[in-house]
Amino acid sequence: TRHEVLKVEFDTSGEKPKATCVVYRASPGEFDRIDSRANAGLKTRPGVGEKLDVGKDDGDDGGKELKRACIKEEGGEIFLSAGALMSPVILMNSGVGPKDVVEKVMKKKGGKLVKDIPQLGQNLHERWSVQFGVFFKKPAPENPAGEFPVTITSVNGMKQLRLSEDCPEDFGFNTTPECLYVSVEEGSGATFAGLVVSTRAAFPVVIRTLPEVDFLADLLTECVVEKRDTLLCVIFRPTFECTDRTAGWIAFPPVPKSRGFVTVSEDGEPIVKAGYLTDEGGEDLNTAVLGLETLLRVLGSGRFDELLDRRGPQSCVIYI
Repeated sequence: TRHEVLKVEFDTSGEKPKATCVVYRASPGEFDRIDSRANAGLKTRPGVGEKLDVGKDDGDDGGKELKRACIKEEGGEIFLSAGALMSPVILMNSGVGPKDVVEKVMKKKGGKLVKDIPQLGQNLHERWSVQFGVFFKKPAPENPAGEFPVTITSVNGMKQLRLSEDCPEDFGFNTTPECLYVSVEEGSGATFAGLVVSTRAAFPVVIRTLPEVDFLADLLTECVVEKRDTLLCVIFRPTFECTDRTAGWIAFPPVPKSRGFVTVSEDGEPIVKAGYLTDEGGEDLNTAVLGLETLLRVLGSGRFDELLDRRGPQSCVIYI
C-alpha cells in the first residue's frame, strides 16, 4: 500500500484499552535505516520527536501529511503486524510498553501511558551467521529460458554433532555446547552482485551507515542495474566479474541462544540491541567456531577444486 503506520490510538474509557484508529502517512521514496547509536542520543535527525499533527478521519488530512483510519463498525479490530522490530516500536509510540520508556516518549510527543507492559520489546531472537565467500572459475549460469530469472539459488545442509557421550539420542532443539547442530547454506546466482550491494556485505559493519558509503552504494547499485559499460562504472568491472562468480557459504545456529531487545528513545526513534554471541553458556560462539571449521574442512576437501577459483595474485579477494 506504500504507507507506514506511526501510531495506534486507543479508547481508554472502558475496563480495557481498545485500539480505535491508526495514524499513518505515505511511505517515503527511500526508507531510513535504523541507526541505534544515533537514536540513543549521539545525533538527532530533523523532525525527530515532534508532536504528530494529524488530519481528519477517512483519510482527509486537511492538507497535512499525516492521516487517520478508524474503526467504523461495532466489534471491529485492528491487527498490528509490523515485524519483530517495528511492532514494539509502534506500540511504544502509542502509549503501550515499559512504563519508564513510554512515559518519556509521551512527555516529548504528547499523550499518556495506555498500558504498562514491561516485557514488550524484550527477548529478541536475532539469528546471526558466519559467512565465507568463494568464487567459481566461471560466472554462475543464467536461466536460459528467461522465464524464471534467478537471484539466489540455495543449498542447505544440517549436521547433528554429539561431542559428549551424555547427549540424548534425540535432543531436538534443546541444544548445549556438547549436543548441537551445525547448519550450512550456500547461495549463488546470476545477479548475486545486487545482493552484495544492497546488503553492503562488501563494507565493514562499522562504516556501513556513513554518508560516503551511501554515495558509493548508490553508485554501485546504478552500475549493477543498468550501466555496467559506462565510463564511470568501468572501474568497478573487476568487482562485478568477481561477484558474478561468487558463492556465499553461511553457517548459522538453528536456534540462537543469545537474546537482545528493542526499545525507543525519548523521541520515539527505534533502538535495537541484537545481543549477538552473548548467551551465558557461550553456545552461540561455540556454534560459530564449529560452523567456520566445518566450512573450511568442506572447502579444503579437494572435491571442489575443479569448480572454485584458486587463491593467487590475480584471484578475487576471499573474505570472512
